[in-house]
Amino acid sequence: MDRANPLTQNIGIIADQLLADTRGYVSKDSMRFIYVVYEIKRFRTESDSNMFLRESGIRDNTTIVVLGGESADRKDTVLKKK
Repeated sequence: MDRANPLTQNIGIIADQLLADTRGYVSKDSMRFIYVVYEIKRFRTESDSNMFLRESGIRDNTTIVVLGGESADRKDTVLKKK
């Protein structure tokens, strides 16, 4: 774990918040739940977030969509003009 990175220092807090939000909504009338998360800096990929939900016992009818921020696997690259 990178202790200098504030995101990695807060992994537990972020995970707790995701689980609290996804476990907090229950409805017999809704077949799907979609949670939209905006991140200024990427914490994890959308795929990883959804896998985390499955591993935490959240049902398959719940999905996280991540918007904004930088890519979780972003590499510093220089764009070249054509």
